[in-house]
Amino acid sequence: MFQLIMMLIGLLAPFSGSPMDENMNKLSTSVTVQHAIYKVSDNGHYDQPLMSTEPFETVNDISLWDRKEELFNKKGEALQVNEILITGCTEYVYDEMTVGICDDLVSYVHVDAGVGTFRVNGIDITISEKEMTDTLGTPQFYAEDGEVYIRGGQAIKVYKDSLTGTIQGVDFFDESSS
Repeated sequence: MFQLIMMLIGLLAPFSGSPMDENMNKLSTSVTVQHAIYKVSDNGHYDQPLMSTEPFETVNDISLWDRKEELFNKKGEALQVNEILITGCTEYVYDEMTVGICDDLVSYVHVDAGVGTFRVNGIDITISEKEMTDTLGTPQFYAEDGEVYIRGGQAIKVYKDSLTGTIQGVDFFDESSS
């Protein structure tokens, strides 16, 4: 048991002093591992568990290591393509998300709240306060415009309206790019 606790502390250590934004307040992290959350899919089969220590690898089946060609192979042609002149990046708009590509690699995935659900590591999550907390756990950071979850160097930010607290959307990106 002691070795397990020490291993978990080692996994959490890289995130203990790396605030993503000066406006964010860091929460104290707990050493205890939350139980696995199982999501039952519509067809009655169980998806794989999403552990509170499991790194974020994909959102809507797209990873931050995917190249533009892999995006097209996975999702097909985009409904709309927007060039972002300031960054030199390109956004590919799909029904369920927008994917930003910079230097031929996925830089971010954005899901509007109106879509209703998104997938993290193959697990469907309803875009609601309760289900995201039940599945993702406690955020590592709170900001004026949302909450941030960090796992394995990847981040998921839940954007909220600062006046109403209503969820506006979800972004998936590399923690170091914030």
